Amino acid sequence: MGGRSGVVLSLAVVGLGLIGGWRWWAAPWREAQREARAPELVELRGELSARLFGFGVEARFDEGRVDANELRWRAPGGCVEVYRVRVDERYRDPGVAIFLGRAEDHASWVLALGEEPGRGVRGVLTAGTGASPPTEARVRELWWGALEVGPRAPDWTCRRQTWDPLEDALALGWPRLPGAGLWVGQRWQGAAVEGRCHETVCVSPEGQFGTGLPCRARAWREQLAGVDGGLALIRGDWDDGHDPAQSEIGILTSRVLVIDEGRPLYVRAVIDQRWVGVRRELTLERIDDCGGRSLAIDADAGAVADTRARFHDEFRAKVSRPAAGD
Repeated sequence: MGGRSGVVLSLAVVGLGLIGGWRWWAAPWREAQREARAPELVELRGELSARLFGFGVEARFDEGRVDANELRWRAPGGCVEVYRVRVDERYRDPGVAIFLGRAEDHASWVLALGEEPGRGVRGVLTAGTGASPPTEARVRELWWGALEVGPRAPDWTCRRQTWDPLEDALALGWPRLPGAGLWVGQRWQGAAVEGRCHETVCVSPEGQFGTGLPCRARAWREQLAGVDGGLALIRGDWDDGHDPAQSEIGILTSRVLVIDEGRPLYVRAVIDQRWVGVRRELTLERIDDCGGRSLAIDADAGAVADTRARFHDEFRAKVSRPAAGD
């Protein structure tokens, strides 16, 4: 009798193990496979492979899995990292410029990130073409975690213009990561969207408040879209809850990001601010020599050298500057 009970107990344990394995591994894997083969992800993998090839970087994004360590941010170190950041706008019609009181924005910056000995990570953003004033540099102390970095603009996702290009660049290029190994096709909840992005969530299509909808913006939706030899392709999206079929209502934001060696290699985001008729495209591209891959072109060599010199000059000046009251 006791032997039979032992066999039954053993079978029960095995059965529970199989159920647990299906629930926690096999089922998510099969769902990820289905998602990974969706036409839009297949198309995106081909598009990003071609985009990187245009910079001389070979990538063949496909299905597969990445380890948790490949989905963690690596803090800048002694080699000063340099990124090209650009914003381009397109207005729906000429009346948008009159309503906003400004012309379309087409501007670029260069972002430098490095470690200041004994003081942690620092960022220096210098203006490039189209930015105003052209000589202004933004210097910021940064905090750095494996899954999130900052300070980053909490509401860049919905805004119709750039107020702080350094915080926008951090929010654009360093989204919240899951900190776990994933199959291509799997999703996770990204960073919260805050600031004033909640305002249009509870507005009716006619522009009226008091609709009974909660005025709370949802978080980003992120998805692992492809992998290749240490590269991870991530697709993210956000909207304010309105019908995307209505071309003059709502906000639709999307982002594609390629991570390499714990750093962004290429990022492109589109913010379609339909309420006011502004379509913004933001890009961030790695142009330094701190790792094995770079999207730099020959013309970037001078910008990288100048930006690194500016980075060191800013902090030498900060150290030598007397404190207030001295």
